[in-house]
Amino acid sequence: MKRTLRLLVLTSSCICPPLGAEALADDFDIDPVAAPTAGSGTGSSSGQTIKVNEVTFGIGGISGARAMSGRFDGLDKSGVFTTGSLHLLHRNTEDLNDGSYAELEGDGLNVTQHTLAPSASLSLRAGNQGVWGLDLSYEGTPYAESDNFKTLFTTSGTLQNGLATRSISTTASTGAAVVNKYLATVDVGTRRDKFEGKANYSGLEDWVFSSDVQHEHKQGSKINSMMFLSTSNYAAFAEPVDYDTDKVSVSGAYTGQNLQTQLSYVFSSFHDNQMQFNVLSPFSGTVRTGYVTSQYSLPPDNMEHQIKGSLGYSLTPGTHLAMNARYGLQLQNSAYTANYYNDYAVAASSKGTGNSAYDGTIQNMYANAVLTSRPTKDLNLKAAYSVDDRDNMGRTYKLTAYRADGTAAFNGNGSYSSPAPYSFLFQKANLEAGYKLTHANKLTVDYLLDDRYRDYSVTNHNRENSLGAQLKTNITPELTNSFGISQGRRAATAYNGNAGWNAMSRTVTAESNLGQYNYAARVRDEVKDSLTWAPGPDLSMGTTFRYTMDNYPSTFFGVTSNRAISGGPDINATLLPGVTGHLFYTYELNSIGMMEWTGNSTSSVMWHLQNRDEVHTIGASSQWKLNDHLTLSFEDTYSLGNTAFDEASWLYGTYSATTGTAVSLPTAHSVTNMLKLNGEYELENGLYFGLTGIWQRYLNQDYLLSEAASSSANQTSTSTESVDGNGSYSVKALIATMRMTW
Repeated sequence: MKRTLRLLVLTSSCICPPLGAEALADDFDIDPVAAPTAGSGTGSSSGQTIKVNEVTFGIGGISGARAMSGRFDGLDKSGVFTTGSLHLLHRNTEDLNDGSYAELEGDGLNVTQHTLAPSASLSLRAGNQGVWGLDLSYEGTPYAESDNFKTLFTTSGTLQNGLATRSISTTASTGAAVVNKYLATVDVGTRRDKFEGKANYSGLEDWVFSSDVQHEHKQGSKINSMMFLSTSNYAAFAEPVDYDTDKVSVSGAYTGQNLQTQLSYVFSSFHDNQMQFNVLSPFSGTVRTGYVTSQYSLPPDNMEHQIKGSLGYSLTPGTHLAMNARYGLQLQNSAYTANYYNDYAVAASSKGTGNSAYDGTIQNMYANAVLTSRPTKDLNLKAAYSVDDRDNMGRTYKLTAYRADGTAAFNGNGSYSSPAPYSFLFQKANLEAGYKLTHANKLTVDYLLDDRYRDYSVTNHNRENSLGAQLKTNITPELTNSFGISQGRRAATAYNGNAGWNAMSRTVTAESNLGQYNYAARVRDEVKDSLTWAPGPDLSMGTTFRYTMDNYPSTFFGVTSNRAISGGPDINATLLPGVTGHLFYTYELNSIGMMEWTGNSTSSVMWHLQNRDEVHTIGASSQWKLNDHLTLSFEDTYSLGNTAFDEASWLYGTYSATTGTAVSLPTAHSVTNMLKLNGEYELENGLYFGLTGIWQRYLNQDYLLSEAASSSANQTSTSTESVDGNGSYSVKALIATMRMTW
C-alpha cells in the first residue's frame, strides 16, 4: 500500500460526500423510485448573484516528509511552503447575444523551500461561444521515486566518493565493506513539464475544426541496474532521464442531426537527449584488453503518424450505429550508439549488425463498430466488434554471442536472433440483450468472444469465450439490488513455454511446462453483487461484493490459481441538522497459487507456493455546519495490509533435504493512517479563513527492507546490491488559507 499526501489540493473549503449518489438513469432501466424530498428547499432564490471567481492563498509547514509521502505532489521534503489556486471568468452579462469569454484557472500553485510550483496547473481559455475558442495550458508533474537510494555511481557515470575503478572484489569478504564505505545516498525522481495549445472554430453550421499542439519535457533519474562484462559483476545506478515529446493534431467534424463524422491526423515524436549511459566499472573482475567503461543504451528516438476517422448514424429513432477506424505508422530509425568495447579475442568483422540504424517500422490498423437498438419499450440490443492488427516490419539480426573470454557461445548455441518482430491480430465480438421482465426487474445477458493471434510467443493463439448475466431489481421502493455472474474460458493453442527462447534461435526444453498466466489456458468465474437502501433523504446504505476465481487447468509449473475477493459496506447519513457523516469498510484479498520445480528426472524437489495479499480499510468523515459562518469537518482513514508467503515442498529421489525442505517466509505487514481536520470561517461576504491539519503515517514491516545495502549475508559471487531501504514515514502538516469569492 502506497499512499500520497495530497496537500496541493487542500484549501479551507469543506467538501463532504453527498448523502446518496442519485442514479443516472439511461433510456432503458427499471422504473425509478421517486426520490423523497426534503422538508425545506435549498434552491437559489430569484435574482441571487452567482459567484464565478475564486482566489485561494495559503501558507503551511510540513514535517517528516519522505519521497513516498509526497511522491506525486512535490511535497517530499520537510519545511515551509505556500499554496494557491485561482479561477477567474469574464463574460458580458449585460448583452446575452455576446458569447465572448475569457477564463484563467490555476491549481497547485505551490512554492516550497526546494522547488517552485512542482505540480502546478495553469490554463487560459478565451473565445466566442459557438464560434471559436483558444486554450493555452501548462501542467507540471513531479515523481519522487526515492530519497534514500544508495549507489556507487553518479548520474554522469563516474564513481562516488573517490572510489577507484576495479577496486571491489565480489568474491572476497572485504568486498561488502568496500561497497558500504563508498555508497552514496541520492534522490531519484523526475519532473515533467507539459505545455499545450488548443484552438477550435465552429462558425460554420454543423462543422467543427480543431487543432492541438503539445510539448512535454521530462528530466531527472530513475532506478535501474546493469552487469559489468558478466553476471558476476552487478550493481544498481540512477539512470538519467532527459526526454522531449511533441504531439500535433488537426481534425474536422460534421455534427448533423442523424449523421456525425470526424476525420483527424495526429503526429507525435519522442527524442532522448542522451542516447547512452557510460559507467566506470568498480569491480576487480572486469579486466579485459580494451575495456574501459560499460555502456547502457537509453530509449531511442521514434515517431508516429496516425489517421483517425469516426462515424455515427441514426438508422431509426431507436437504432444507432457508431464506427471508429485508425491507421498508425510507427518509425524508429535512431542511429546505433558507439560500441565502447569489443573483446580482443573476437575479429571486428564478426561483431555488430552491419547497419548504422535499426530502421524499425510498425504498422497498426484498428477499427470498431457498435450497433444499438431498442425494438420495443422493454427490449434493448447491442452488438459490437473490434479488430486490432499490428504488423512489425522491423529487421531481425542473426548475431553471434561472445562470452567475456571471447568464446562464441549463447548458452550452448553459437548465435541468436534479435530482436523478435512481435506482431498480432486481436479481434473481439460482443452481443448483449436487456429485457424488462417487470416494472421493477431487468435482466441483461451478454456474450464476449476474444480471439488473439500473435507470433514470437509461448502460444500463437488464445481464444476466450465469456458468458454473463445481470439481474437488477427494486425489491422495495427503498431497496435496490444488482446481481451478476459470469464465466470465461480461455484456450491456448500449442502452448510451448520455450517458444520465447526458440524465437531467439536457442534450443532449450527446460521451460516447456512453465505456464505464463497471462497466456496460459484459463477458466475464470466471477460473482458480483451491489445492494442499496435509501429510506429517506437523511440516510443511504450500500454494500458491494465481488469474487473472482482463476484456474489454469493446463499449467503444472507456474501460476496455477488466483483468487480475488473485495467488498464492504458504505453508509451516508444526516446525524443532526447541519451534521452529516460517512462511514465505510473495504476488504480486499488476492491469493496466488504457484508450483515450481528444481532438479532433474532422478533427483528433484517440487515447491508449492501461496502468496496471499489482503487489505482492511476503514474510514469515517463528518461535516458540521455550526452556523452560517463556521463549518468544521474531519476525515480519518486506516488501512492494514498483510502479505504472507506460504511454502511446501516434496522431495524426489536423492535430492538433499537440507536444500529442498520448504520454509515459509515471514509475513510482511503495513499500516497506512490519515487524519485530516479542517475548519473554515466566513469573515465577511465572500472572504473565508481556513485552517487544516493533516497527519499521515505509513509503517512497513517487510523483512526485505531491513536488508543492508551490502553485507556478508547478501554478498555473493554474482552480485553487489544497492537498495532503497524502508519507506516508512510519519508526516504532519498545518495549513492556513484565505479564500475570496466574487
